[in-house]
Amino acid sequence: MVSVATLFLVDFFGKENKQFGFQATMGIMGAIAIVMLAFCFFSTKERVAPAVEQQGSIREDLRQLLANDQWRIVAIITFFSSMAGVMRSAATLYYATYLMLGGVESAAGTAMKSAFVSTSVVGTIIGSIAAGWLAKRYRAVSLFKNINLLLVLVGVVMFFVPPTWLPVVFPLYFLVGFFHQMYQPFKWNMMANAADYGEWKFGRRITGLSYSGNLFALKMGMAVAGAAVGFSLGLFGYQAGVTAQTPLATMGIVGLLTLGPSLSYLLLWWLARFYKLDDKMMQTIQRELSMRQQQGHSETHLPLNAVPEKA
Repeated sequence: MVSVATLFLVDFFGKENKQFGFQATMGIMGAIAIVMLAFCFFSTKERVAPAVEQQGSIREDLRQLLANDQWRIVAIITFFSSMAGVMRSAATLYYATYLMLGGVESAAGTAMKSAFVSTSVVGTIIGSIAAGWLAKRYRAVSLFKNINLLLVLVGVVMFFVPPTWLPVVFPLYFLVGFFHQMYQPFKWNMMANAADYGEWKFGRRITGLSYSGNLFALKMGMAVAGAAVGFSLGLFGYQAGVTAQTPLATMGIVGLLTLGPSLSYLLLWWLARFYKLDDKMMQTIQRELSMRQQQGHSETHLPLNAVPEKA
């Protein structure tokens, strides 16, 4: 809904003043978000009794977190995944406005830009649904690697397709959203697995710090990607408001939408080689953690460092 309504609201509130239109639109959406977040906060109740808190200092927790090799891999994966999504999203409107429309502003142009953005959103929705179906039939790590390779392929193909070829560009952008969202559940599952692995290896559970560390990596990826887009546009000679961009600026915009994210996806495929928490190992870890809890090992914080033997 946000992706579809934003540009129409900007035109409605801003008329000829796009800056005010965006300010008013963001203000309205911010107010709605405050109400929704407050509702979530006040309507949520804890139904599970929390476990007895473990004693330890933040320094010890951070040392344990950084010593968790699988958490480090997942944090780096989260960083580059966030970079890919934000870089592409930031470049989308530049691509649609200056390359698909030639810098011409009109009601039809606004509808086309909204439709282009929504194409990716529809892809993400379907991709989320497909992820659950695939997860029941194939190994998550293999899916993660193969999906990222497909994203690299789609991005490279889209780089060479002229932006005015709308019947080709729209399906390709749909596939980008489809595949990008398809691997997201596997990435979040990796975070949970890394937390379990840390408890299994070191004997202490620091789930909150593990997730917050990954969220920090996610936000860092967003910040770096946003800055990279701004610096890159300036480097390639982008000029706001002109009817036609220079060939160098055009190549830069297309690259930010396609090749930039593809580079991140290629790195994600490579990084997945170092992620060793497959289904077999996680079954062993969860079984031994359950045994430890039943025997009271979680209260004594005794580490269990034995690595399961490979069949």
